[in-house]
Amino acid sequence: MTRVLTTILMTAVTALFCFCTVFLPPIGDPNSAPNQHVTPYYIENAKEDTGSPNIVTATLADYRGFDTLWETSVIPLLVACTLATVATYFYVDHVTGLLFPDYHEESFLSLYGMLTGVVGTGIILLRQIDPKLETPASTNLVFQTLWACLTGFPLLLLMGFVPRSLTWCFIAIGIFVVAMGLFYGWIRLAAKKVARDR
Repeated sequence: MTRVLTTILMTAVTALFCFCTVFLPPIGDPNSAPNQHVTPYYIENAKEDTGSPNIVTATLADYRGFDTLWETSVIPLLVACTLATVATYFYVDHVTGLLFPDYHEESFLSLYGMLTGVVGTGIILLRQIDPKLETPASTNLVFQTLWACLTGFPLLLLMGFVPRSLTWCFIAIGIFVVAMGLFYGWIRLAAKKVARDR
């Protein structure tokens, strides 16, 4: 019954959207409102209003700044995400090599999967090379989740202060760098203990 109602509702909404397109002006219509009012204003006043001799730049950066805000932030966001993924790869590889030398690959896959997805992703990756979960990597993954939440939650709270000002942004970055240094020091101490116990 629910599936039938959902299908009817989606069909009605789709039909309404299709019906509304009848009222839109044809593409490229010189008599449409944007072509009669907005476009001539941009062409005539772009250099004076924005100081840019390029009309396209003036339109995208000044007149439509809020519309194109997401479009202009996609490339930096893509670069930041790519760099973070690569940094996570090397960091997790290094840390699991220090802490879990006996089952480095299993720990690496499970932890990397968790950090770039969810715990389930880590388990799925772990099952690819340890199908019966014979190494302690799956148990470590469960306990690492607790520590990740305990140490990561204060850093997430700190992110609420970043948009307040540039000063808060630098304070947050400083606290993050100090926290990561402390975490890495803690990991190095644990690695020394692991090496002594071997």
